[in-house]
Amino acid sequence: MYKMEAYNQFEHLITEVNQDVSAYLAKGGLLVPENRPLAPARERKTDMSRMRAGRSAGNTEAAEAARAAAEGVSQGHVKQETVKRVEKKVGRNDPCPCGSGKKYKHCHGKDA
Repeated sequence: MYKMEAYNQFEHLITEVNQDVSAYLAKGGLLVPENRPLAPARERKTDMSRMRAGRSAGNTEAAEAARAAAEGVSQGHVKQETVKRVEKKVGRNDPCPCGSGKKYKHCHGKDA
C-alpha cells in the first residue's frame, strides 16, 4: 500500500511540475528595446548538393577516408618488431631484484 501511495504522489508531483514549467514558458516574452524596430527574418538556404543520405551511400566521406587509410596501410606499412624480454621475468614469490630481501610481491609488486 505504501509503495502504491508513494508512486501515486510522485506521479502527481511530476504532473504538477510539468504544468508549472509549461505555464511559465507559455507566459514568457521576448525582451526587445522599445526604440528599435524588428527586422524581418532572413531566409537561409542549405546547400543540399553536399548532403548525403543514409549509411549505405557508397561514396560517403567516412568510407573514402577508411578506404584511403586501408590503402596507405597496405602499401607503405612498416612492420613493427615485437620487443622481447632479455632477462627472466621476476615471479611474485621470488626475492626482489632491488636487494631488500623481501619477496617481490611485498616490495615492488602490484600489491606493494
